[in-house]
Amino acid sequence: MQELKKEILKSIVPRAVLFPMNEKAKASIANEKLISITRFPYKIGRESRVSKNERG
Repeated sequence: MQELKKEILKSIVPRAVLFPMNEKAKASIANEKLISITRFPYKIGRESRVSKNERG
């Protein structure tokens, strides 16, 4: 049961969140309190620099 709970939470909890720090940032996201990022549409950091052949 604990494993099921962990899997459910993992599927619901965002990977990152954008939080506006000033008025211009708030206006740019239509005055939302925060923006959830559940999936990154691109690779970040080292992952983006490693080619498919290097990973195996």
